[in-house]
Amino acid sequence: MNLDFHERSVKMEILPFAEITQGTMSVARVKEVKKTTQTISKLYIILSARAFLLEQPPNKNI
Repeated sequence: MNLDFHERSVKMEILPFAEITQGTMSVARVKEVKKTTQTISKLYIILSARAFLLEQPPNKNI
């Protein structure tokens, strides 16, 4: 498989739909960035919730 041809054809497909600031990105890179961003978002939510719970005073009604 000619990777250069494949990469160029893929770039042609994604260019109209994606804002590309530094040259063109391969689809693998776009997917990697998206997955990393989702992972960071989930981690941030988990850490925020944990910090919130740790800041709560103990429940004295028990």
